[in-house]
Formats: sequence, C-alpha cells, structure tokens
Amino acid sequence: MMERENVRMAAAGVLSGGKLRQLEEKGMTVVYQDELERLKKIEKEAGEILDLWKASREVGQS
Repeated sequence: MMERENVRMAAAGVLSGGKLRQLEEKGMTVVYQDELERLKKIEKEAGEILDLWKASREVGQS
C-alpha cells in the first residue's frame, strides 16, 4: 500500500482540482477523506473571497 504522502503526490501529479471534484461528484476519489474535506473547505473559502471581491467592484462602479 502506498504511503499517504505518495497518494497525494500521485493524485496531484495526474489530476487537476476540477477533475478531482468531478470524480467526487460521481462518488469516486483518489484522495483520503480528510484531504478531500480540506480541499472542499479551501474551495468554499475561495468562493466566498471571490464573491466579496465581485461585490466590492460593483460598489466601486456605482
């Protein structure tokens, strides 16, 4: 069995974040569950930052 770090490196070297999400939506994953949760959290926080940035640009254009 591959060590945990080797699994992460292998997945990161082969699949993009978008592809990992597509696999997850189909019920498949190549990362450990805690790593998947960490990635989901990062994605959610990045989305929130993007929303704030878009809102600040809209205010600036008014």
